[in-house]
Amino acid sequence: MSFAATMNNGVSGMRAAQSALAVASQNIANANTPGYVRAEVNLAAQAIAGKGGGVLVDSITRAADKFLAGSYYAARGAESASASTASLLDRMQSLFGDPSSDTSTFAIIDQAYRGLAEAGADPASPVGRREAVAAMQSMFQELQRVGEGLESLRLEADTRISESVARLDDVLSQIHQLNTDVALARGSGGDSTGAENIRGSLVDQLSSLIDIRVTEKSDGRLEIRTQTGLALIGVDRMRLNYQPSSGAFSVPSQIEAVAISGEAYALEPHVRSGEVAGLLKARDNDIPDIAEALGVLADTMADEFNRLHSVQSSTPPPSEITGRATGLIGTDSHGFTGRSVIAALSERGEMQQRFTIDFDAGEILVETDPVGPHTTISFGATVDDLVNAIDTALSSASGDASFENGVLTMGVPAGSGLAFGEIEGDESNRASRGFAHFFGLNEVARRDMVSMFETGLRDSDAHGLVAGGELSFRIVDASGKVIAERSVAATGTTWADMRTALNASNTGMGPYGGVSLDSKGRMSITAAPGYRVQVTGDTTERGGPGGPPMSDVFGLAYGAMARRAMNIGVNPEILADSRRLAVASPDLSVEIGTRSIENGDGRGASRLSEVRNTTADFARAGQIGAHRATIGSFASRLGGEAGRLAVLSQRSADGAQAIAKVSLERRSEAESVSIDDEVIRMNAYQQAYAAAARMIQAANEMWQTLLAIR
Repeated sequence: MSFAATMNNGVSGMRAAQSALAVASQNIANANTPGYVRAEVNLAAQAIAGKGGGVLVDSITRAADKFLAGSYYAARGAESASASTASLLDRMQSLFGDPSSDTSTFAIIDQAYRGLAEAGADPASPVGRREAVAAMQSMFQELQRVGEGLESLRLEADTRISESVARLDDVLSQIHQLNTDVALARGSGGDSTGAENIRGSLVDQLSSLIDIRVTEKSDGRLEIRTQTGLALIGVDRMRLNYQPSSGAFSVPSQIEAVAISGEAYALEPHVRSGEVAGLLKARDNDIPDIAEALGVLADTMADEFNRLHSVQSSTPPPSEITGRATGLIGTDSHGFTGRSVIAALSERGEMQQRFTIDFDAGEILVETDPVGPHTTISFGATVDDLVNAIDTALSSASGDASFENGVLTMGVPAGSGLAFGEIEGDESNRASRGFAHFFGLNEVARRDMVSMFETGLRDSDAHGLVAGGELSFRIVDASGKVIAERSVAATGTTWADMRTALNASNTGMGPYGGVSLDSKGRMSITAAPGYRVQVTGDTTERGGPGGPPMSDVFGLAYGAMARRAMNIGVNPEILADSRRLAVASPDLSVEIGTRSIENGDGRGASRLSEVRNTTADFARAGQIGAHRATIGSFASRLGGEAGRLAVLSQRSADGAQAIAKVSLERRSEAESVSIDDEVIRMNAYQQAYAAAARMIQAANEMWQTLLAIR
């Protein structure tokens, strides 16, 4: 070996050892840095003119294990998804309170029932009535509080999705830039491990936000895709953006992924795990399911209270009665069958006049005297016909009736009052509700909106929608991808015409779903398997400008049932005067001039206190399937479902956290820095450095010796 080769071997050995010492020192310095992956020096033999020329640093690489990293990404995504869901569902459950506490939602409901029972036990006590009314109002306010809390949580999840998408977009941008830095460093033979470590930490962050699949290219760039194959980073990267909901019960927009070409994709169908997936699950499924069930409970309970209260009476009975918003217009068919009774009572509860409405015969029998003669008033088929006939009948008692903006109002002079009843065995019926119940006459629970979706409307009825209004909707597939967005203008004259337009194949819902109108006049949208139909807007007006939109009349809008718990309270007239609470159960079959309400009658309040034991048919509400049960048992099931979701999500979060911890430990064992190992390597490299130095020194001494020979 020549002296030059010997010197070159020594110098190259010193340089290689020096580089290796620097890497080992860097590893030790970052031993406690989170996410740092150990760097390793790869040495190779150097050849000069085909002969050994020492050693060189071939590359400096990270000791990354792509298989363990992939396992960690999956575990981290599952952990983040379950944790984000669990945190929201735990707070969702806490809205209902501790079931064993006197301040829980269900305890407050029970207090309302107890208050009514006590009012029934002592109907003459004004204090008892006031406390019963206050307890009922507290119950409705509690339902409203929980409903508002659930919607607030849903909106919070939506806002957090927006924040997560912004972070996701920022991380993708940084990784894409670091891809360029790594490729340039490798291409020039430089050390790219610093940039790779930063990039690796960002990829870890990315895996906590969304499920990913990572592939390293030959130039060191990372290609990142979702588990479904959507490329987030390739030659270029996706730009992500999301516009959060504008307000309560607004239909969520979609997360948009925009390619460099400008083509946009919905990201939701490609999200399987990660924080975004967990937030989407809570926002779109878990929280709305419980909110819908709460709305069903509030709606059913309020409706049963009103059914009973409408045919009971306060003492004295009210002289003016204002009904609820029905969503009907005067030209609608009244649609009632059977018979109903309106009675004019004295302040002491004596029957003054009786008006028996026979809907099948289209007649009102007016009784003003015990023995007659009685008069009969005929009426036609429409609501206006019916109201005009009632107005004529009441005029005999110096009273009147009117129907405006879907609300029926009746009144008699001061000193008299109104009570309502049904003919046993031939009760009036429209959409399974009696006359007073349907129009909200003498109701105890009141909403500031159309309050029943069972309208009694039929296909043959005129829809009454103002020209120019439109119902807009969105069709979404099972993966969350928007298939179509369409608007259907008010068309034709009847509800059958409107349904035909909504069900049209090319301009309506077509093969993705259909609109039906059942025998009770409830319109519903049934999506085809694998699709969802969401009403996104409604500018229709029924009955004229300012009239209710059809989505309000039929409850078609997003979150329509969930809103039922949020705008209900005790009828303001009863809240202002607790004497209006109908604690008595009048007998409207008595003769004219006879007492209809007995002294001390508290049967009406007692019946109200038993509403919890009323059996009702409950439609499907979220994960609670359609079934028949008592109102009390449905309330218990609602509380149990909220608790079940919270417990299961927390168990899932705990399990995912344990798996992620094990996955991280295994990855760390392979990729992290062992100070002991690095010290051993440093000693070895120091010895190699010293050996190379001694080789150079020996070669130099030989050279000097040769030069000294004369």
